[in-house]
Amino acid sequence: MQQCRLEPPISMSSSALFAFALLATLLLSYATVIVRLGEVWWGNADYSHGFFVPVVSVAYMFIHRGVLIEGFNRKQPKTVVAVGIAMLCIGFLLRLVGIAVRALPVEGYSVIALVAGLILLLCGWRALWVMMPACLFLLLMLPLPGGFVMPLRSGLQSVATSISVFALQTLGLPAIARGNVIVLPEAEIGVAEACSGLRMLVAFTALVSALAMFVERPLRDRAILLLCIVPIAVIVNAWRVVVVAVATYYRPGWADTVHDWAGLGMMFLAIGLLWGVLWFLSNLFPTVATSGSKNLTPNMIRSVKAERA
Repeated sequence: MQQCRLEPPISMSSSALFAFALLATLLLSYATVIVRLGEVWWGNADYSHGFFVPVVSVAYMFIHRGVLIEGFNRKQPKTVVAVGIAMLCIGFLLRLVGIAVRALPVEGYSVIALVAGLILLLCGWRALWVMMPACLFLLLMLPLPGGFVMPLRSGLQSVATSISVFALQTLGLPAIARGNVIVLPEAEIGVAEACSGLRMLVAFTALVSALAMFVERPLRDRAILLLCIVPIAVIVNAWRVVVVAVATYYRPGWADTVHDWAGLGMMFLAIGLLWGVLWFLSNLFPTVATSGSKNLTPNMIRSVKAERA
């Protein structure tokens, strides 16, 4: 009788050790990139939120760690392994390109490609799909490409100037726009690059994206929140310009103080508007949670009441 010899399966500890060793190696190889990103976050106020982006992504992964563990304990098909290795190769290729052209954002993209590739290689497609929000959120820790910043900043300046002049004229103030300068009867207010609203837009994008990741809302509501990022950021920045212009018109000596306080209040106003959007969505698409059942829509509730009647 021929005996069948079974090979012992790889233990969980050995697999985990391999995964941690691979992750540690990648972190060490990207130490210079991490340090350079930290310098950008520390030295450029437009990206000061970057310190919190990796923390939020890790927190999201920790909350959904069950999917990672489940996928890690399952042997991945050869096609998944092949695609995962291909993603790792793409990540390393992006790193080489970033080094060659001296572009920090490109090196940052390679980090995200490697993270996604590792998740796919070790945990499978389902884990990558669940962790995709955390991977995409890491994009917000990277500085915008230089060729994209100036056109975006210039466009935001023009929009802020136009909206502010319209609001001031609606309030009855004799204001006109001359380029990115708001002309009042006895003063001129320049909408400088620092007042373009780019910093507000970048930070608010990170805040709303994090909220959309963690809030227990339907996908429809989360998508609407993301679509509201740019309008709210533009409106809030225009509000600051209008407040400063009104102060300059009526109390010129208060202009600098009002400018500083309005800048501090921008994020609070944006959060208030965001809360208003959530409140509106809750009333537009109400749901009723019942024990042991899924949320019921208004049509379902009316049907149940009709049957009981």
